[in-house]
Amino acid sequence: MSNLLKERMKNALARSGLTQIEAARLAKVSRDYIHKATQRGSVPNDKAVRDRISKVLKCDNSWLWWGFEDDSPSKSRKLKIHKDALASGKTKITIELDSDLAEKVVNILKS
Repeated sequence: MSNLLKERMKNALARSGLTQIEAARLAKVSRDYIHKATQRGSVPNDKAVRDRISKVLKCDNSWLWWGFEDDSPSKSRKLKIHKDALASGKTKITIELDSDLAEKVVNILKS
């Protein structure tokens, strides 16, 4: 999945005609966020940061970070991610999706 994010980020930068530094300045975020997404496929934890980067790159937020577009007429779809630290030292991530969105995610993960 991280390779796909790297490609989407590179494509979005190329389409926008912006460098990583220019995009970071316009989004008012550290260049590290864009650099890590482009080079490592790393997704920023902060939704506001993701939203600002997507807006500057004129991309659908869902497409840029997760690889699918929210094509619903209303913004009623919900994506909730919960991250919990477990006693074993591992991290548990729970994702709550509506059924249509869940099906798209499962298909992406299978590919």
